[in-house]
Amino acid sequence: MQLEELIKEAKKESENSEMTVGQAIDSYINAKENVLSPVTIRCYRKYREKWLQGLMDIPLPELNNILVQNEINKESQHLSPKSLRNAYGLLSAAIRMQTPSFTLNVTLPSREQKFKDLPEPKEVIQAIQGTDIELPCLLALWLSLRMSEVCGIKYSDISGNILTIQRTIVTFDGHHVEKNQTKTYSSTRQHVLPDRIMELINQCKETADSDDDYIITLCGQTISKKFIRLLEKNHVKRMTFHELRHIKQTKRTYFKSTKISQISPCIKNSPVSVEMKQESFNFDCTDFQDNFLLIKLILIMKIIIYISANFFIIFIDKEVSATTFSHNN
Repeated sequence: MQLEELIKEAKKESENSEMTVGQAIDSYINAKENVLSPVTIRCYRKYREKWLQGLMDIPLPELNNILVQNEINKESQHLSPKSLRNAYGLLSAAIRMQTPSFTLNVTLPSREQKFKDLPEPKEVIQAIQGTDIELPCLLALWLSLRMSEVCGIKYSDISGNILTIQRTIVTFDGHHVEKNQTKTYSSTRQHVLPDRIMELINQCKETADSDDDYIITLCGQTISKKFIRLLEKNHVKRMTFHELRHIKQTKRTYFKSTKISQISPCIKNSPVSVEMKQESFNFDCTDFQDNFLLIKLILIMKIIIYISANFFIIFIDKEVSATTFSHNN
């Protein structure tokens, strides 16, 4: 059995002796075309055409870690660490598929953690209120939905006030592609819809032909462009539609009565959820301080009652003792 595997591996390496790095990546992309999303495939083709071009014409047998590291160093001058890691991930996967015996071992730039100053939820809601993109924006803001998830919602996905996220629509080369699955396993989830969102959905449903219709009829690109224009018109800090998912979701004005688990199950265990829990704790502390005087008064009354009861018991004991003593005499 081991001998057969060695023969197959030798035969594969012989076939790959003339294959270049670029051809290996092309082969990898073609092999994954029916199992990965169109957007992912489109990104892979972009990496293949624009990034790490110094490696594309090198035959696989001549590739080594020094050549790859030199190309990484050169590309790091104009690519962000995230983009470079994406390109390297495609390269390593393609090489691993063609030559499993070769292991890449290079150093990548460290990741950069950036924080963007996003506007307050109140500002965004005021900017979109009453517009034709209010519903998709509220779905992203309140439920932390991706654009593809927002566009993929049908009326049949709603039962009562429960929304099930189980489908996405992505735009690929100007064409809309429906996928009966979400980006990740945990992204297939359910949400409790707030009253305002239910009201907007019911308004849209009045003109729908059937429950199999999509709730959002605008395409994602149109929604994104309109959203940015509305923010500029209302002098709100610039942000993308996708960043609606990352606005603090426990602002007291809007989310005080909503449990964290109901706000956004899809960001469980993320830095955002940790922040949400911390803010929720702070809100609880504020509520406690608001009622502190009442609580303090109740505690004082309990102490007074406790002390009075003890004095009363001691007084009764003394009276009983005195009565017993006089009776005995």
